[in-house]
Amino acid sequence: MTMESKDRLFVRPDVDRNSPSTRGDRQWTMEEIAHLQRLAVVGELCAETAHEVNQPLTAIRWFSEAALSRLREAREKGEAPSEELVETLETIAQQAETAQQLTARLFGMARMSTDREQRFTLEEVWGNVRPLVDVLAQRHHVKLMISGLDDLPTLKGDRLRIGQVLLNLVRNAIEAVAVGPEDRRRVEIRGAHCGGWVEVAVRDYGEGAPPQVLERVFQRFFTTKLAGTGLGLAISKSIIDEHGGEIEVEPNPDYGLTFRFRLPCEQASPRSP
Repeated sequence: MTMESKDRLFVRPDVDRNSPSTRGDRQWTMEEIAHLQRLAVVGELCAETAHEVNQPLTAIRWFSEAALSRLREAREKGEAPSEELVETLETIAQQAETAQQLTARLFGMARMSTDREQRFTLEEVWGNVRPLVDVLAQRHHVKLMISGLDDLPTLKGDRLRIGQVLLNLVRNAIEAVAVGPEDRRRVEIRGAHCGGWVEVAVRDYGEGAPPQVLERVFQRFFTTKLAGTGLGLAISKSIIDEHGGEIEVEPNPDYGLTFRFRLPCEQASPRSP
């Protein structure tokens, strides 16, 4: 059984109440729920990312074997290593860095957020999120169109949690267009500076949703997905609210939906849940 309050989820497990592990009630803060949702997303992305990590690892193996072969040949002939060998070693280093960046992004998203007083830009946030959503976009043959995220004012708050919001929105948009016609398999991510606010809009070209669904998309546990939890958008709203911002959704005049969130520039630290 579950009951909701404004910023806590009150859980009563329907199991043996005399068990030490279940005795009493467990209160989960929104920050803990957000972390669990982030872990779930990372778990799903691990399967998608495994193939992408395997590619640079395979390249590292091939180029390493080639480099060793050339090095042995040079040693046998008493020659100095060739420029071609140096280039091969540089390629190995680049491929290793690619694999490391992908795994680092996953580990970064999985960790518990601790710093709510960071100064950051949305360009930095997107830089952390993009390697993960690129994997999904490539898998589903979706084109990502990014504009306006550079040269935006600095924000203050929790960079990791804002990244979680952006990841949730872009991931949802990719899934919305993945099953559609090929000419509509695109997602637009646009940044803008509006007065004292920084705004990000994520537009998809999917089938959209009726008004009665749009009215409830930010409610906890509401979902139209067969395997959805109904927490992603609710948590995103909670994070944006804590940062003194706003988030909304609107239907596009032609196809799909646009989710938009705004954050105040150089804001005060987020409110504690």
